[in-house]
Amino acid sequence: MTDVHVELRAQIASGGFAACRLHRANIEQLRGQLVSHGLLNDGEIERFYELIEDPSFAVNSYPLVSASGRRPS
Repeated sequence: MTDVHVELRAQIASGGFAACRLHRANIEQLRGQLVSHGLLNDGEIERFYELIEDPSFAVNSYPLVSASGRRPS
């Protein structure tokens, strides 16, 4: 590959914004596994839910990585 270009984009969002709600949705999908494997307990998850609704709390969005390039002639 030639002319390879990579770009990473991430945002910081305050509690209550859509990016925070995406984190919540992902935790809700995995909650059973996180608890059953001992990675988090229910109290920690509930605290996380409180934080991501708090406007004084900030969280990074998931990074989006894009890459492009050309096949050599």
